Amino acid sequence: MIKLKKHSLIFSVFILIILSFMGCSSNSKTSKDTNSSKSSTSSDNKKTDVLNYYKKVDLGMTKDQVGSTLALKPEAKTGKFSLPNSFDYLNHDTGYGLYVLYNSKNVVYSKFYICGDYSEIAKLCKNSVNENQVSKITKNMDYKEVITILGGEGVECGTSADENNGNVIGVSRMWANKDGSYILVLFSKDNKVTVANYIS
Repeated sequence: MIKLKKHSLIFSVFILIILSFMGCSSNSKTSKDTNSSKSSTSSDNKKTDVLNYYKKVDLGMTKDQVGSTLALKPEAKTGKFSLPNSFDYLNHDTGYGLYVLYNSKNVVYSKFYICGDYSEIAKLCKNSVNENQVSKITKNMDYKEVITILGGEGVECGTSADENNGNVIGVSRMWANKDGSYILVLFSKDNKVTVANYIS
């Protein structure tokens, strides 16, 4: 496991959040697979919006601004590993949404996109990826080197800042396959690898 020096607690929590989302959402891909071929044209149009909510919200926005921007009801996270002041904004019709963490002043300091099936991200990726590639990705490797290993740009799917001062401390990027498996890499604020995982 890669150890983090600066902001270790906050960034470790960010990693746990991301990985728990990945694990929880993987169960939904089997149910979607059975219906995926029924209306490819309409679903293709929907899939281009998979990051729509993520792109609309910026770190530093207030809870009121997020609510009016997304026009979705915030659902408080109450599970065993939930953090205080964390909310899902989910469009139950599409399965797309945004997970948001607010600080004590109700200002966004972390966000992560939500979708029911990570194979939808595959359409935004240049190449498929596999588990063997993860072993080639090492701590402190530059993003450009990761692009070379994985054959293309990753899709930004999460970002987190220091809860108190708002300075960005990490960004997560995903490389996904059509079967819903993916590689998730977390980068520090200077685009250096902190941890990489393959999830199937």
